[in-house]
Amino acid sequence: MSNDEMAPGQGKDTAMSETFQGSQDYVASEELMRAVNIAMVLQKPLLIKGEPGTGKTVLAEAIAKSLGKELIIWNITRQTQTTLSVAPTKKITKECRFIEQYLDEHFKEDITLQTLSDLTYLNKYYLVHAFKNYKGVSPINYLIEKRISEAKHLLGTTNFPIAKIASVVGFSSQSYFSQVFRKETGLSPNKYRKSMDSQNEAGGSN
Repeated sequence: MSNDEMAPGQGKDTAMSETFQGSQDYVASEELMRAVNIAMVLQKPLLIKGEPGTGKTVLAEAIAKSLGKELIIWNITRQTQTTLSVAPTKKITKECRFIEQYLDEHFKEDITLQTLSDLTYLNKYYLVHAFKNYKGVSPINYLIEKRISEAKHLLGTTNFPIAKIASVVGFSSQSYFSQVFRKETGLSPNKYRKSMDSQNEAGGSN
């Protein structure tokens, strides 16, 4: 059937469909084609109201072309976002494992989110989100847990002063260490040490 034999609006529909199908920047998807069909349906009433070459028809064509471009951009953006959300999964897991190992080995050092971001080349806010999905806690909370665990070990097995233990496990001051330790354990470092001494004495008497 020639363009002259087509029903009003049908030639425009066909041209619009071919424009989509011939685009090199667009990957066909059922979802997008449904959107294209909707766009062509919306175009038809506008074309019917105007004779070829009239202002109404030109306006309809302009709207259809604009909508077509928006649909192509929307599809490319949607597919790009899907790729970004799926493709890096293995890489992110690898980076999270690296962060975990790094914190286990360097928890006594001065570490910030920026430190971890620089090491992994990940945005620090995205890094927090990814690591929390990986371990259930943020990198900084994991670091604190690691330091408190080591501090509990030193409090129960050595006679080191509290200030020295705080410094050894990576805290900048004794007061901050005591504050965090109490928050994590419900006891001050001194009370925790006494409770461990009592347990050790009770175990020794048995």
